[in-house]
Amino acid sequence: MMKSLFVIIMICLCPITINAQKYMVVRVAGSVFKVTGDSKQPIQTHQQLQASDVVNIGTYSMLELLDEKGKRTIRIKSPGQNNLKNMISTKSNSIVEISKQYIDYIKSKASNQRQIAMSDPATITMQGINGDSLYMDMFDVMNGQLEDEPMGFRQMVMHEYADFRKQCIEQYIQFVRESWQEYHGHPAEALPQIKEVEPIEYDSQGNSLEEHAAISLPFDKVIKVEEDGEQPKPMTRIPEVSSLSMSYNSFSFYGTSVRVRVNKSLNFRVMGVDEGKVADALVILGKEDFDNTIRDCLEIRYELQLSDWAYLLMLRQMAEQIYGEETNEATLLTAYVFMQSGYKVRLASDKYRLYMLWASKHHIYGKNYYELNGDRYYSLEKLPMTMHICNVSFPKEKSLSLLIPSEQLFNENYTETRTVHASKYPDVSISFQSNKNLMDFYNSYPSSKLGDDVMSRWAMYANTPLQSKMKEQIYPALQQAIQDCSEEEAVEKLLNLVQTGFVYEYDDRVWGEDRVFFAEESLFYPFCDCEDRSILFTRLVRDLCGLKCVLVYYPGHLAAGVSFSNHVQGDYINLDGKYYTIADPTFIGAPVGRTMTGMDNTSAIVILLD
Repeated sequence: MMKSLFVIIMICLCPITINAQKYMVVRVAGSVFKVTGDSKQPIQTHQQLQASDVVNIGTYSMLELLDEKGKRTIRIKSPGQNNLKNMISTKSNSIVEISKQYIDYIKSKASNQRQIAMSDPATITMQGINGDSLYMDMFDVMNGQLEDEPMGFRQMVMHEYADFRKQCIEQYIQFVRESWQEYHGHPAEALPQIKEVEPIEYDSQGNSLEEHAAISLPFDKVIKVEEDGEQPKPMTRIPEVSSLSMSYNSFSFYGTSVRVRVNKSLNFRVMGVDEGKVADALVILGKEDFDNTIRDCLEIRYELQLSDWAYLLMLRQMAEQIYGEETNEATLLTAYVFMQSGYKVRLASDKYRLYMLWASKHHIYGKNYYELNGDRYYSLEKLPMTMHICNVSFPKEKSLSLLIPSEQLFNENYTETRTVHASKYPDVSISFQSNKNLMDFYNSYPSSKLGDDVMSRWAMYANTPLQSKMKEQIYPALQQAIQDCSEEEAVEKLLNLVQTGFVYEYDDRVWGEDRVFFAEESLFYPFCDCEDRSILFTRLVRDLCGLKCVLVYYPGHLAAGVSFSNHVQGDYINLDGKYYTIADPTFIGAPVGRTMTGMDNTSAIVILLD
């Protein structure tokens, strides 16, 4: 009797035991809900679910569970609504057996409340309570967070992130099949035309520096150009696919030989520009066959220290060499690699051809654009004013920046030697050759502003460093000329070099419009104007004297200010107790501390430099 009762009790308890099986939610992608009666509650990471719970999984969504007792993870991707026990038993699920070590790792990650979420049909992202990202987790692993762990464990973690990237690509392609809308573009913003003030020769008669009283000059406002300098990165590490047999595609980028692996055996073609045809072509690009191509492109960006603008141009050249200029295949390959490199990219069509749009942090002059979700999207070519656009984002995407924070390492193609000297100081003389490859790249650089302030563009040019090869040519001679000088004397010599060693000419006469030079361009071209001189001068002073500088804009004219360690006689601008003494490279022959005649300081704008 007791034995029979025990059997009956066990039979009754078995369903309860099965249904009481608990699972911890590891990840949620898309629309996943727990259903209780008529209500639906979104399922969150770290939530505990039982086998009897009813779950609703939407199309293109995913629920990943940790079965700690069974030492496995279960990824449910089939859409529908059922109790968890039945959904787990579906054959289409991905089930991976894992070690206790990996279970502890997953639980520690889940305890940080991270959640994969799709906030809208155009966004797939990884969110965390501290703004942490899956991308950052991936590179924490790469940088040694798990280096002491067994190789199999590390490979398991890396596989998880690679699999997540694959899912995101698949979901992105699915949205490309569906999410296109008509948009109307904006006309190009015209480059402001600034009427420049004529250069003036300084008259030193009866105006010795010692007799010039120190004057604190008024000014209108201060501009500080700040931007996150970190380049966009892939959402996860792009894996090396060693099993592929690929050939190298070599080409020259601004005189620099580079090569990229491409699997030409793939039949990659864009058979049309409707949603389905573009998505079909992306399916081919989304295969692992193109991962080595992306890796090689990123490696070139790293080795040559390419800015975002240079990287974009390099990708276009690579794609057009393979598939031809202005072909849909070249456009889509450029867009895909740029997107997988971490940049904001949108696909567009005028029903005749495909266009690649990219978001820029800077407002670019002379290019029409489309505004999407508050960002301006441009193209390397002129855009139609009405297009259908697939406004679908990819995880961790960032806008392109037009800053050039480090030197671009193009091969050398030197010009003939040029010599420049200061008329007042015979010992201040430099001879140098310019890299024509770099000059060609700078010639491609679009004029822009950061935000709505036109003055910000001068800071972007002024903060771009000189190339090491140029420094090696001119800095030793200048360092020798100023080595025994006081700060004021050293700056005086550099100022006179820029004032008298270069020929002044108006931009509209040379270029037909206003054009700003990088410091190195002023050394290359035969003419330069006030803004170019001030940019070059402040670059030299910061590098050779280690002094902070500002640019000072008066209506129609750009000068500079230098912050000396000790008091220097002359005109100055007081910025929160820090004095910047005026130094004007266009006031020919004027010493430090003299403001050019006719300047209205009440309208002056001070532009801070790095």
